[in-house]
Amino acid sequence: MAQDARPQRGYTLIEAITVAAVAGLAVSLAVPGISDVVGDQRRASAINELVAGLHLSRSTAITRNQSVSMCPSDNGNSCTASGWESGWLAFVDPTGALAAPAEGDLVAVGRPAPGVTIRSAEFEQFLAYRANGQVMVNSLSVANGTFAICDGRGAGAARLLVVNAAGKPQLESALANGQPPSCPE
Repeated sequence: MAQDARPQRGYTLIEAITVAAVAGLAVSLAVPGISDVVGDQRRASAINELVAGLHLSRSTAITRNQSVSMCPSDNGNSCTASGWESGWLAFVDPTGALAAPAEGDLVAVGRPAPGVTIRSAEFEQFLAYRANGQVMVNSLSVANGTFAICDGRGAGAARLLVVNAAGKPQLESALANGQPPSCPE
């Protein structure tokens, strides 16, 4: 019997299992990094949209010389008792009544931010910009406040959006005492 002189082509079972194991290990190492990137992008998108709304509201208040209010809104038409992550409205509000905006008074509408929570003790129901650009939480007092932007990764990945009394937002990663922000469970 003559032996076939042609070389064998293909992979052995051992080689195929080894390649599959190495590929599985590489994927398992990459997945946590990918979820962090996705979380960072969600959080950054929510922050950027809120900051843009704050800047536009302040600018509109100064330009129009009228009060502009921002409030959480889960329907895009009126202020609602929902979290800021459900969406928000910014509108010219000369009376400070937080009523549904009239035709032409709507400044901006924020989209819902899935996978993120946005909470503020000071601005839980609304914030308003006076005609001079200062932020206030009720009709008489000027105040500063903080939004805590959190996701499923907990307080270590949370960010704070501090709005000073002059109405300018600033992003921070920790409270003034160095502690991380508190996030809802």
